[in-house]
Amino acid sequence: MKLKKLAQVVSLICIAGPVAAQQSAPLKPDEPRKPQAVERVVVTGSSIKRVESEGALPIQVITREEIDRQGIVTAEQLISTLNSNGNGLDNLASNSDVVDGASRGNNGASSANLRGQGSAATLILLNGRRIAAHGLNGGTVDLNSIPLAAVDRVEILKDGASAIYGTDAIGGVINFILRKDFNGLTMQASTDQTQAGGGDITRCALVGGMGDLAKDGYNVMVSLAHNDNKILRGDERNFVNTFQPDRGLSVDTRGTPFATVFPLASSNAAVVRTILSSRSTPTGPISNTLSPIQPGTTLRINGGINVLDLPGQAGCNSIDGMGPYNEILWATPSAKYACAWDTGRAAALQQPIKNTNVVARATFNVGSHVVFGEFTGSKADSAKSFSNNQISSSTAASSALFNLVYPSTGSSYNYVFNSIAAVFPSIEENRGQGIAYRWRCMECGRRELTTTSETARLLIGAEGAIGTWDYRVGLSQAYSDTRSTIGGGYFYNDLFFPLLRSGALNPFLRPGESQTPAALAALEAASARGVVLYGGKFTLDQVDASASGPLFKLPAGDVMAAIGTDFRSEKWSFQGDQRDLANQRAIFNVPFDNGNKLGGVKRDIKAVYAEVLVPVFKSLDITLAGRQDNYTGFGNTFNPKISVRFVPVEQVLVRGSYSTGFRV
Repeated sequence: MKLKKLAQVVSLICIAGPVAAQQSAPLKPDEPRKPQAVERVVVTGSSIKRVESEGALPIQVITREEIDRQGIVTAEQLISTLNSNGNGLDNLASNSDVVDGASRGNNGASSANLRGQGSAATLILLNGRRIAAHGLNGGTVDLNSIPLAAVDRVEILKDGASAIYGTDAIGGVINFILRKDFNGLTMQASTDQTQAGGGDITRCALVGGMGDLAKDGYNVMVSLAHNDNKILRGDERNFVNTFQPDRGLSVDTRGTPFATVFPLASSNAAVVRTILSSRSTPTGPISNTLSPIQPGTTLRINGGINVLDLPGQAGCNSIDGMGPYNEILWATPSAKYACAWDTGRAAALQQPIKNTNVVARATFNVGSHVVFGEFTGSKADSAKSFSNNQISSSTAASSALFNLVYPSTGSSYNYVFNSIAAVFPSIEENRGQGIAYRWRCMECGRRELTTTSETARLLIGAEGAIGTWDYRVGLSQAYSDTRSTIGGGYFYNDLFFPLLRSGALNPFLRPGESQTPAALAALEAASARGVVLYGGKFTLDQVDASASGPLFKLPAGDVMAAIGTDFRSEKWSFQGDQRDLANQRAIFNVPFDNGNKLGGVKRDIKAVYAEVLVPVFKSLDITLAGRQDNYTGFGNTFNPKISVRFVPVEQVLVRGSYSTGFRV
């Protein structure tokens, strides 16, 4: 079944509402409890199965009960609660406005960033094995692909682990471990409604399982979950206010919904005499790189003039989101008559995203061996929404807005010119010349990039014991196919710029005025909505095997060892503008990324590793580990690790480690 159809199925389940969970029957008060067998387990950061859960490495374990108690419904929410997780442009909140090319591959994704080492240095595992990196960046795992509803616990290793896992594990490892012997049916539906509005979250999940591994010899589990996180905009919270000059806070932007007039230096003689040209001598105009002098002073006002801020006008605050530009704070006295716009209100504090996750797992007992098959899949849809486009007249010949001016035939021309001339009479000689400006186009709407990511992994494996040694083998294939598409707020140059140059789209609308129906219709016709920005696909094929067990005895206990091997093949392709070359019409200010286009690249990884745990004393353990990796196009790298665990008294635990790591 395709992921899109799964999303529709889960949406129907959400409508059904919650039902009571059906779990195994509890013990009766007089029923004796059976003694629990002590089981050796593999702890994240080590390949050795052990009974002792408190090893030499700093591991944090978050259980299913803790996740439910905190009301956490997504992996992104869970990771954001970790004090060891750093901040950067690697989540839907931080990567919410205009970003540079290096961060465009994070569209629609949220990543972990342990110990501030960066998301590319944090390894994400699902049941101890790798999953596909996000299709757009090819280097980090998208947390939206993690099926949290089916997770039994999360183990976080806050230490480098390249000696065990290879690359990526520099900052640490986060291992999401799924339920493996679930029996019963759980159905949940919940909604979080914020008091102030915006950012609401709805979630529903269905987890069902049958069969008991110990009694029946098998277990089958299926999980479906759907989450819908609404957008939380800056203008929906009153603490997002950049106009607080008493606290030294005021935004440095003069691109405003009512345009600010600026000087325009140009080699075009018809534009040289712009509205802000002035007279330095009685004999003629000076270059328009100089601007009018404020009467009674020697101060040239070349930092922008907003008509609303001139004496006798309505004031910057007369338009929602605007305020006086703080020329004192920004040490720009030439912007005395400029206005500013609260950019924070246009930012998204939380980007909207819908994701659907599915897990299907079947496990069978075959003597002392366990054989299993597992499928995980997800579909995530996000709509990155950020500030409206800013239009700025430019003097650069290479700019699409070269020599852009508001024409004298525009409906607001006389109002703007007369208002400025009343304060600066010397510009009267420039009447009839175009007006250069900087304008935040509110009618254009917020810029929006929609990203759809489909991720899946198919895994078959076995584990068990041969004599005194435990083994673990697996074969898996995973992929992440992601595409970003242009939403609202972007326009084709050949249709958009004529609206600006003709004055049909008016950047000088006073309070209460609006664009003409014809201008709005033409603006909608110029929209580039639906054009694919870029897309990428990451594929991972992997075979792994490991074994662990005792080597020999010392007075303090068994010397334990583990050996393992890992073979992976990683493929990544990244497509830029996918339109035919003849149909690639220019789109204003759109963040295409054709420079990083890749038809397809591949690398193979071969690795072997070993680990030895030596109980020197009852209170002192030393663990030695090392891993040799060979990467196509990179070569060989060996990374060792030594860790120590010392418990001098029951109340004191001392531990430490030294290791090397690498990132390809």
